[in-house]
Amino acid sequence: FFKQTTAYEIRLSLVGSEMCIRDSPAPEYEGPKLLHMTHPFLSKAPSEIDIEKEDLKQLKADLLEAMYYYRGIGLSANQLGIDGKYFVVGDGKEEEPFEKAFFNPSIIGVSKEEDHLREGCLSFPELWLMVKRPVQVTLKFFNSDGEEIVETYEGTTARVILHEYDHMLGANFTHRVSKLKLERGLKAVAKKHKKHQRRIQRFLKT
Repeated sequence: FFKQTTAYEIRLSLVGSEMCIRDSPAPEYEGPKLLHMTHPFLSKAPSEIDIEKEDLKQLKADLLEAMYYYRGIGLSANQLGIDGKYFVVGDGKEEEPFEKAFFNPSIIGVSKEEDHLREGCLSFPELWLMVKRPVQVTLKFFNSDGEEIVETYEGTTARVILHEYDHMLGANFTHRVSKLKLERGLKAVAKKHKKHQRRIQRFLKT
């Protein structure tokens, strides 16, 4: 599945790297809970996994299950408190879905061309930021069959991958904008939801 080094595009209307793509009720889920913005684990770069010892197909299935439960199109393992360098992306289609896992990924190159688009993150509830990213990315990774491959992605798919790859560095999309834009975005969330105000104030002080 997508073995060639060519460009692919998830067919989604992008409003964020982790946007709601399902209108149906979320399935039952008993897996790890999602970590939110102030959790220190999110600031730590995850460790590479042992490709030969781990059940890659099961890791992929578990992370996809969590991603769909939390209504995302991308999710990194460390967002669930798992110390593993991998993430998944998927379009949620019932027929011929695009679902892919990236184990121990490393970016080989990105395009010079960039664009600005609105992004959100499951670990940062209702925070939306305009983020500048390359429109194409080439990366090396192991797939769920344990094969090391190199592939190039563009458009929405590239943006989702780059968003998730930030988590592989112990970073996130808030590090891609100015402090002023971040503060404006966080304050906008706080105005909508008073319950998030204390959490946001702690984040602003870090």
